[in-house]
Amino acid sequence: AIDGAVFFEKTPGDDVMGMILENTDKVDPRDYDIAFSALPSSVAKDVEARFAKYIPVFSTASAYRYEDDVPVLVPEVNSGHVKLVDAQRANRGWRGFVVPGPNCTTVGLVVSLKPIFDAFGVKTVRMVSMQSLSGAGEKGLRADSPYRKKVEMNVYPWIEGEEEKVVKETNKLLGKLVDGRVVEAGIDVHATCTRVYVDRVHTEVVDVVTERPATLEGIRAALEEFRSEPQELDLPTNAAWPIMVLDDVDMPQP
Repeated sequence: AIDGAVFFEKTPGDDVMGMILENTDKVDPRDYDIAFSALPSSVAKDVEARFAKYIPVFSTASAYRYEDDVPVLVPEVNSGHVKLVDAQRANRGWRGFVVPGPNCTTVGLVVSLKPIFDAFGVKTVRMVSMQSLSGAGEKGLRADSPYRKKVEMNVYPWIEGEEEKVVKETNKLLGKLVDGRVVEAGIDVHATCTRVYVDRVHTEVVDVVTERPATLEGIRAALEEFRSEPQELDLPTNAAWPIMVLDDVDMPQP
């Protein structure tokens, strides 16, 4: 079970504390209908493949994100890419599949870019992130962590691999599905990712150069009116409006 686990906020309820944890080597995926993976990428590649032979795997790991036959999905942005699953099954001989989500920093960026991209095209993106400690996991939240001490009252300008992930994933997510593969969007993305002394919620400052002339009013309208397939399907846990536009001069704040 999870005796001896350390919780950095409140202790979970009995429904969580009563769970039994097992090594993935002892789990037969054929006994289950679906798997959710939050494994470190260093081990996710093998474990997720073993499960995907038989059942769908939805993952937060980066192990498969950059494979040609693997969709990286943000439903508001590229739901059509789910068709790559057919190619993935055919290529790998799997009954299931692996569908990962993108890096957390990429999510907010591509959702914000999507309506601008559709309305005006996007040539260049310059993004600076101010990412919270929670994004670093346990080492960011534990009070006595040396990593947290580095960030305390500071802006820490190094998150390994983060900038490269944002560049790759932004172009894949905004790309087009053509003949069973994603043709990347070809946006010139420049990313600077930093860690700041905030426990939760990432903030990003984004500068966009559009391909076609755009006015402030036009961009605002595109953002405010943006709706996509999850809204059309009226999914129960989905926001009615994916983007909120605020007029407050001191917003957004984490």
